[in-house]
Order: sequence, then structure tokens, then C-alpha cells
Amino acid sequence: MEISVYTKNDFTDKSILEFLKKDNISINRYSQFLLEKKLNNPLAVDIIKFICIYDNGFFKPDKCDAHEPIREKFLETDLTKPIRWLSQPGGAFYFKQSKGSKIEGVIENHRFAPIWEKGVLMKPKVNEPLYLGEIRFFFDNKIFLMKGNDYWVNVLKEICELVGLSFGYLASEKVIVNSNIKEFEMDSNKQNVLIKYNSK
Repeated sequence: MEISVYTKNDFTDKSILEFLKKDNISINRYSQFLLEKKLNNPLAVDIIKFICIYDNGFFKPDKCDAHEPIREKFLETDLTKPIRWLSQPGGAFYFKQSKGSKIEGVIENHRFAPIWEKGVLMKPKVNEPLYLGEIRFFFDNKIFLMKGNDYWVNVLKEICELVGLSFGYLASEKVIVNSNIKEFEMDSNKQNVLIKYNSK
């Protein structure tokens, strides 16, 4: 099973965007800026905290990382690293439960990461992505059935409302997501599920 939510809202720390507007930014200056700055974004904080506390920590991971493989110990008492990863253009927060419910996921910052060519910061040749943020949860169908339909509809809606979604869905791997489908569907064998949730 998978929950996916896409948002036009930005996980990026605003100070990074301001810094990149300066002239003649070198990759070394940028790297130094990132090292010295405590990166933060309220949206990044909110979604990571949501994962920690929702349903008494049902989704809370024990491992996390900025990329795969997911190896670092997740510390709910210190979210500095996950927030830092997600608050950078092109960054991500990967997480998983290796015990309990065995839920995995990733939150991605789709804003373009800066690129240098021959020491010069390149300007993108295309517009930034329409959807600047993406949230995905992956979990076993048994967990879906254990919690029930209403639970997952509510999880999807709460995530969507939290990040200011553009659209989101809950589906099994067997479902081909159709952007025109807006209702809950499940076949008689309870194998194919799709919940589509659009912003108004």
C-alpha cells in the first residue's frame, strides 16, 4: 500500500533562496553557508513532527537518512538532521520502521538543487517543478486492513491539510492511478484500493 501527497508549497529554508540570489556564488561559499546555518522550514518541521506523534507514534520511524540506504538512528528528541536534510533544495528525509508496523517513507524537496559548471552557478533552463514537495508512505496491506478504511482516509486528509496539498492518494500497488478518479474504490477481494483527494 502507498500514500502519496504532492504539494506546491516549499520545504526549502528561505535563507538558502536568498543566498543563491547573490552574484558569483561559488560552490565552496555555498557549502560553507550550509555548514554554518541552522537550516529550518516550518512546513518541514510540521510534517516530520506529524510522523512522530500521529496516533501515538504509529508512524514514528527508528531509522532515517538523507538518502538510501536508510541507516541512521532516528531520534525524536533531536530532529535537527531530518529538518536540515528536507530544508535544502533537492533534499529528502527517508525513514523506516524496522520493528512494529514496518512502515517506510520519504519526504522529498523537489526544488532544484544548485549546480555549478566550471565554477559558475548555472541557472535552470526550465521552471521549477509545479509540485515542490512530495510525501510517500509504504506499508503492508495487512496494516491497511488492521486499521480499516476510515483510519486511512483520515490519515490522508490530515497530511493533505497539513502541507497544503495539490493532490494526494492512497492506493495498492495494483492500482493504476487515474487523475479523474475522485472517490474511494475497493474490489471484492480487498486487493485494489484507491482514495483520491484533491484540493478545492
